[in-house]
Amino acid sequence: MSCVPFWSDPSPFGLTGGSKNSAFFSGKINFLWHQVTQPQIFSTIETSKMYNNRATYTARFTFCLILSCWAGIASAQLFQLKVDGAPGYDQGTSTGFQGMAAVQVNSSGVAVSESSYYLNGTWKGQRLLRWQFNGSQEVLGTLGGTDPQGFTSTSQAKINASGQVAAVSRKYDINHVALGDFGAAWNSGSATAIELPYPSGSSFRIKSINDSGAIVGYMQNPSNAAYRWASSSSNPDTLVGLTGSIFVFPEWINNSGVTVGYSQKIVNGVDLGYLAVRWDAGSVTPVELGTITTQSSQPDFVARKINEQNVAVGYVVSGNTDGFRALRWDASGNATELLGLGPEVGQYHNNFATDVNQSGTVVGVSSKFDSQGNDLGPRPVRWSASSSVAEELTLFGLSATGTSYGSANVINNAGTAGGYGAKYSQTGSPLDDAVAMLWLPNGTAIDLNSLNIAPRANEPGTWELDYVTSIADNGWMAGSGKFTPTGSATSYNRDWIARVGLGGTWVNPNPVGFWRHGLSWDSGTPALGVGDARFARLGTHRVIVDESVETRRVDFERGEVILNIGEQQMYVQNGVHVHEGARAAIHTRVDIGMLHGDVFNQGTLAPGNSVGYLGIDGDLQNTGTLEFEISGISSAEYDQLYIADQFTAGGNLKVLLDGYSPNAGDQFALISWNGLQYQGMQFDFSSASLSSGLVWDTSNFWSAGVLSVTAVPEPASVGVCGLIGLILMLQRTRRKT
Repeated sequence: MSCVPFWSDPSPFGLTGGSKNSAFFSGKINFLWHQVTQPQIFSTIETSKMYNNRATYTARFTFCLILSCWAGIASAQLFQLKVDGAPGYDQGTSTGFQGMAAVQVNSSGVAVSESSYYLNGTWKGQRLLRWQFNGSQEVLGTLGGTDPQGFTSTSQAKINASGQVAAVSRKYDINHVALGDFGAAWNSGSATAIELPYPSGSSFRIKSINDSGAIVGYMQNPSNAAYRWASSSSNPDTLVGLTGSIFVFPEWINNSGVTVGYSQKIVNGVDLGYLAVRWDAGSVTPVELGTITTQSSQPDFVARKINEQNVAVGYVVSGNTDGFRALRWDASGNATELLGLGPEVGQYHNNFATDVNQSGTVVGVSSKFDSQGNDLGPRPVRWSASSSVAEELTLFGLSATGTSYGSANVINNAGTAGGYGAKYSQTGSPLDDAVAMLWLPNGTAIDLNSLNIAPRANEPGTWELDYVTSIADNGWMAGSGKFTPTGSATSYNRDWIARVGLGGTWVNPNPVGFWRHGLSWDSGTPALGVGDARFARLGTHRVIVDESVETRRVDFERGEVILNIGEQQMYVQNGVHVHEGARAAIHTRVDIGMLHGDVFNQGTLAPGNSVGYLGIDGDLQNTGTLEFEISGISSAEYDQLYIADQFTAGGNLKVLLDGYSPNAGDQFALISWNGLQYQGMQFDFSSASLSSGLVWDTSNFWSAGVLSVTAVPEPASVGVCGLIGLILMLQRTRRKT
């Protein structure tokens, strides 16, 4: 593997040769790149990933999940982390696409990536690919033509929530002569390139597209100009730079239409360097953002991202004196330095802010030094919205000399960050120079390769995930890695998408609704096994688990929850808790689906919403009400509960009859268990009245979990007993007289 920078463009400044101070900027970038890559130089280490094992034992298809921790870092196991790749590469014909670590995904699971295209082993340039998880795959068209050898290029792709793509496409005339690189857009559902209107020029860069389809970018040739397109068909607004500026560079546009970037400033012939700027929605006039004091006489300030609260992040670079320093600008434009890990004894700062979410949490990378000033490598960091102090995010081990490296590249609104990091053994030996990583809101680090990765069904092979480059609010993520097709001895670079839970605590958002998608449960539930899910609202909430899942803890606190696990597996590390006053109707398919974990019921627990079955791979501790519905004599017509381990029987067992009138001799095997601790459970037949002459028989329940219906003893037998008693009484009376 090779390290990739934190930005997707070749230079974070968007400058080319011949631009202002291009050699100076290039030197800064080369120095940073040296700092990132040179302290740790390894040959490529292809190691098979160590997966935790699952032991399977036979008890109605009961599965036992084995979780493990490595060096104190949680490594939660999903039943499956399903990974889907971009259009791939045929090693037999040397034709197809190889990933370039430039991939983005939206909240619908639609991704766009920039890949190298090969035809019979010959490179034909870069192409844009748009695909959906286990769905459509398409190669986006160009603006036309190729060179005589069939080469052309599309690059710098960005995607919005609707699947619209903005990028740059090379254009050729009918004689195969290149006309330049132009801005282009592709509507959702169409692979046809739409050329963005422009006044003049032939060398464009596209930087951002928002969910309304507004696009920002700039022209480099024959001169610099910054543009904002309200849509792919509208003429652009020219974004004005600061006083005397020649170079203006927009970087990001938020969904409110506010853009940030940087602009040169020249006053009275004096070049003051680049300053961070903001263009408000509907305005082309720049708002100069604040600065901080540096040791350089001409620092350059760059704003890279902006959230919906108009909080922006970026950095200041100060040449050979200060290096790079991360910055955050509030909505009023005031600048705050985001401090690095330090201590920095005679060293560059080299701290970058790479992304900011709607809560104002910032992620990035910071160089770390020991007390003697030795460089320990760039580390992933996070800054909370209310602090400028960096929190170092965990990596998997250190080298024998205490070095390591990694970067937090992106963060979503749930607070989950994505990036990469090196991995070392407990003795400091290098295991992998880049593994795709997530950091959950509580700081837990997850190597995605430690999960049970499954490729798409029609494309068998193995994945090695290297980088996370994009993560949506509902758990869709994208990145790059290596894919080895089944039967092949070699892998190739390939971009991927997958879906995971978000960590933290999820609370059901609506009184009535559906909770779908097992791997992430749509609204932020933590299917990685390191977060909680709470149902805390009144009303009825329906849950359909359509893929096997894992979470840390589930609480049913209020209302009614109808949870249909069906044929899937649901793993709950710290138990399912049904609180007093809440009702949980949980269904699993007999001998296939299973709820893995202990269940603690203080409310009402039923095997399904109507007649159903519930398999629990764990203990059941009941102090509330177990509710069983009976609508017939066959096993498919009454509720059944299977408990793989111990049943602690307190509270009540309530029986409900649903249009069925039992007969004498009917038996209902309601519960089976592998251990029983009786804690005073009582039976409630108030909703299960029988016909005259019949009674419920519980004599076999505590040995076999069976309720029966028996006849009341005949009145004749009672009369005989009474007559005998009368005769005996009369005999005693006669003796006395």
